Amino acid sequence: MVHLQKFHEKYADRGLQVFVISMHPEPNDARRLTSELKATYPIFNGHGSDVGKLYAYG
Repeated sequence: MVHLQKFHEKYADRGLQVFVISMHPEPNDARRLTSELKATYPIFNGHGSDVGKLYAYG
């Protein structure tokens, strides 16, 4: 996901918003992922949500 951080840094000032929807069942996993990646873009927990049901893969 390092490539997403670089993409975010390059294009954020042009109005592009990068975000990630985590499908981990535990909300703390999404928070930990944000911290571990040092992500400056938002990472949302989508487990069990309509968005997660529509767009999840794997």
